[in-house]
Amino acid sequence: MFSPRWRKVLRDIWGNKRRTFLVVLSIAVGVFAVGTVAQMRVIVSDDMVESYEAANPASATIYTDQPFDDDVVEAVRRMPEVAEAEGRRSVIVRFQHPQDDSWYPLRLYAVSDYKDMRINIIQPEIEFGPGPEKWPNPSTFPPPDREVLIERTSLLIPSQGLVPNAALGDTLLIETPSGKQRQMRMAGLVYDIATGSAPWTGSAYGYVTFDTLEWLAAMKNRRAGGRCMGR
Repeated sequence: MFSPRWRKVLRDIWGNKRRTFLVVLSIAVGVFAVGTVAQMRVIVSDDMVESYEAANPASATIYTDQPFDDDVVEAVRRMPEVAEAEGRRSVIVRFQHPQDDSWYPLRLYAVSDYKDMRINIIQPEIEFGPGPEKWPNPSTFPPPDREVLIERTSLLIPSQGLVPNAALGDTLLIETPSGKQRQMRMAGLVYDIATGSAPWTGSAYGYVTFDTLEWLAAMKNRRAGGRCMGR
């Protein structure tokens, strides 16, 4: 025999079948949602760590005001404490989209050999980027001469000048610190998890060749570099 308390509970449950079903269903959905979110958090966290390690991020980065050549990079590489070193060039320009009269900052990075990157390895964006309509095939790699590959996180926020108008094949008006202007086509997207997302850096950024930097008149020596990374 059940006690009067449990008899009342069973009577209420049986007498309000629809309400009981809704309560049980809401509890089941809540438990499923919490479990799904927790599992997705584990999956995303593991994938982010794996992607970051696959890029072989630099342990230290040295920035210089004056250019240096490959001999400096080789000297750093020969240090017993250094497993690998690589020199890159970076320069800040500004750009104007053909559908926008405003100017926005753009940081350009140049790598000497995109097929032999060993530190801060970047990958072509193999998906559709922000959408298949504007970026139908963004996986061009390495960057063609006189064209730029945009890091995909530069398309996250409108204040960086590429949202919502930018599309694959658009031509940007680039102005160097010396005031020289050039037209550059956006040839595709890349994924650079080691450098960090564009919203964190405060400006859009992309990748070009050393020949392109020389064509932009942004540097005098194509072997020069202002960024030495090491592990």
